[in-house]
Amino acid sequence: MKPNISLKQLQALAQVTQRASFTEAAKALGVSQPTVSNLVNSLEKQYSCKLLDRSGSEITPTPLLESVFGQLRAISTLAEELDTALSQARDLQAGRLNIGYSTYQIAMPVLSGFIQAYPKVTTNARSLASHDLLPLLYSGGFDLGFLTGKELPAGLDGMVIAPAQIGILMPDNHPLADKTAICWGDLAGQSLLQREPTSGTRRIFEAAATLAGQELNTALGLGSWGSIVSLVRAGTGLGIGFAVEFTGEQGLVFRAIQDPNLAANHYLACLPAMRRISAVAQFFDIAETLQAAPTPEQ
Repeated sequence: MKPNISLKQLQALAQVTQRASFTEAAKALGVSQPTVSNLVNSLEKQYSCKLLDRSGSEITPTPLLESVFGQLRAISTLAEELDTALSQARDLQAGRLNIGYSTYQIAMPVLSGFIQAYPKVTTNARSLASHDLLPLLYSGGFDLGFLTGKELPAGLDGMVIAPAQIGILMPDNHPLADKTAICWGDLAGQSLLQREPTSGTRRIFEAAATLAGQELNTALGLGSWGSIVSLVRAGTGLGIGFAVEFTGEQGLVFRAIQDPNLAANHYLACLPAMRRISAVAQFFDIAETLQAAPTPEQ
């Protein structure tokens, strides 16, 4: 069987050659002197050759080692560079993080906290409907995803960021604005502005409407909450969204619809194996810290 040369053997040999000392090589590598000796001796034994001349007062390379020292030094240098790159990624001094989100009001505070804490990590974020985001999360296109749904999708690890309650957005002078809570009957005949068909919001809303026997009049399917806000303000119809999406826009009010089937959760999720990656683990830590922080009302 062909002998297997190890990186530790090559690093030990390179350090001894450069420093002409087993003791100094051991200090540089952070191991004991006998460990370095054993690594070099085992390498010589594997190949039945002599690589270091120990006969004089100094340790010197043999002609054989001199002939391959360039390759040895190159391998040792590349290993050091790889260690540096991986260490930086582990310590979040470098690296890349790709994030998908469906509700920017939920994602942005966590994203902002991560960028402030780890500015050297290249962070990319893309807005997609939850249904469109999921395949990219499963395939590795996203490292993390902010999703909205009744439950955490199968095969993912994650945490609840916030509860989600669907309701309607309307002008503050709308006849329904005086009501503190809305029932399905209030929506009869109303022109509704919803998210696109793959949106988690729309899927939950329409499933609940079906269970309630409510026929919907959806005027438009839109790609963003901002578009819904603009059209509600223009008097085009009532907007359907989650309570967290309403941030007190002037001249508008949000009212929850009284139906337990319209309650869901906003999740931060990833593949289980990704939870151990340093950047992903820290992102979850920041999300948990923000979740635990008291609000101004508290």
